[in-house]
Amino acid sequence: MQQEVILAMLAKEPSYGYELRARLKQALGPVGDDLNAGQVYVALTRLEKAGLVTSTASRGRSGRTARSTS
Repeated sequence: MQQEVILAMLAKEPSYGYELRARLKQALGPVGDDLNAGQVYVALTRLEKAGLVTSTASRGRSGRTARSTS
């Protein structure tokens, strides 16, 4: 389920992993409190390998911006 939620959020707006985690925690309410950063990055990597997400290095910020390919 987590990958589907992440994909839906990225389809709405590209995001950094940290920002995505914060949006997920806010959207999921108390359920999101158990979500750790590692889970988000693992899900992003799997989505990228499946060709559903692309990520690009960002200028002026550390990290990568992920966006849905659909």
